[in-house]
Amino acid sequence: MYLYSFCKEHELTPLKTSVVLAIMHRVILRDLFLQSHDHGKQSPWTLPESFEHFQSLLLQHSVERPPVSTGIFDAVDVAATVEYVTHSYYRQYHLYQTIFIPQTHVSIVQIACMDISKPRPMPPLQHAIMLRSKEPPPPPSDSEEHIAVVES
Repeated sequence: MYLYSFCKEHELTPLKTSVVLAIMHRVILRDLFLQSHDHGKQSPWTLPESFEHFQSLLLQHSVERPPVSTGIFDAVDVAATVEYVTHSYYRQYHLYQTIFIPQTHVSIVQIACMDISKPRPMPPLQHAIMLRSKEPPPPPSDSEEHIAVVES
């Protein structure tokens, strides 16, 4: 958006330029969930909701009713600003939402809880390996040296 160049082309005063830039700044921050007064709102703002918010901010600065609003803009400025913002910002509104609002992606991973795997089958006994040694162990000797008798 070339909002500042729009203000220069229409020869808006520095005060009017500042207010137009501030209004669009508030609208964009609210639309992109960067600043929100409605903390309970979870879904993105729709285009009509955003445009209604823009119109209310512009109206607050177009009518002289202190302390609620101040009359900075006249009818010609309001009409030109609404036309420009409608044809620039609101024409690309859904594009801005798609680009700047984080999208939620859901990934579902399914795993079986308490899954018991089957044991591997036992090999046949023909393929078994003999674990005992080929020589038998020596027989225990009956000598008295190895036997300890405890007398009480």
